[in-house]
Amino acid sequence: MKHVFFLFFTAFVITANAQQKYFIDGTVYPVPKDLTVHMYYQIPGTGILKHDSSKVVEGKFDFKGDLPAVGLGFLVVLPDGKTLKHYIDEHMSLPKDQIGIYLENGHIKVNVNDKHPEDVVVSGTFNNDAVQEARPLMRKYKHAEADIKKRLAEAEKDSLKSQSIIGDYNQMVKERTVAVGEYVKTHPDALASIDLMKSWVLPTDDLTDAQKFYGYLSDSLKASPNALIYKRIMDAVAKVDINSLAPDFVLKDTAGTEHRLSDYRGKYVLVDFWASWCGPCLREMPNVVEAYKQFKSKNFQILGISLDGGSGNAKEKWENAIEHEGMTWPQLSDLMGWNSTVAKQYMVTSIPMNFLINPEGKIIAKNLRGDDLKNALKKYLGA
Repeated sequence: MKHVFFLFFTAFVITANAQQKYFIDGTVYPVPKDLTVHMYYQIPGTGILKHDSSKVVEGKFDFKGDLPAVGLGFLVVLPDGKTLKHYIDEHMSLPKDQIGIYLENGHIKVNVNDKHPEDVVVSGTFNNDAVQEARPLMRKYKHAEADIKKRLAEAEKDSLKSQSIIGDYNQMVKERTVAVGEYVKTHPDALASIDLMKSWVLPTDDLTDAQKFYGYLSDSLKASPNALIYKRIMDAVAKVDINSLAPDFVLKDTAGTEHRLSDYRGKYVLVDFWASWCGPCLREMPNVVEAYKQFKSKNFQILGISLDGGSGNAKEKWENAIEHEGMTWPQLSDLMGWNSTVAKQYMVTSIPMNFLINPEGKIIAKNLRGDDLKNALKKYLGA
């Protein structure tokens, strides 16, 4: 196998302003030859990214240092003479195995299994011990999500099969959310609790769990910058949660005509975020087309919002996809991709994503796919 192990931070952490002296003793086994471990980390509160390295000698490596507060770093184990830049240039991506390591007071042990990099063990300090307890959960759902994505790709445009797989995904998300809640409840002081909540709970449709799990955190952890960031994001998502007034917006269609959401007040409106490059969006589109045909005469409208952009022919790709998929409702975009102003307004971080808005302008449902979309429309518009 290629000798690459990547311990990566998903966010930089700053806790109480207390100097953190860390000592890292690492082992790579079976004993390899000619490897160097590179460590990258940010000095908390500065934005300065630092680099250190340690040659692996007889299977061992070590680091030591101090930071003004607890932080997160990542280690990359590469052949001598190679750097992270070399790896990225060669593979056009970051290494896949990403496991966080907290840089905090104490002796941290890192054991890397050459044959099974996912079995890395990082332990010895409070936060690293806590995240180690979460690794089985993280590994289980990482594999489950990868399997579902593979099955979806294989299903291609088999709409019925795709809907069944999406149902499996939704069930997996529910089970994963429960597992995260159980972890947070038993680890109220662990930084890993916030990281898991940010990754797997906050992006879901219902804020109930996000708010409930936040309540499990200790007062000291709630005061940490990471928890404060989580709270700010949670409050922003609440503005586009169910029963909230849908934020108004203005976007142009393919012909350059402006459409304002509030102009459709009095109708049920599905604001549907998608893109021509989004496979799951295109697999779901036949279901949306069918729903539009069934309900368009019942005071129902769809406003498609594309996150196409970033290339010179983005408009052409957008228009071709509209025609190919048979989307006959208004299609809007500022062709700014993920920088779309409306996507930011609605806190859209993944697609497909949609919001069902009632005639009074309130959001009454979110992220409706497959049968859930038709069932919601039947509920509000009648069969």
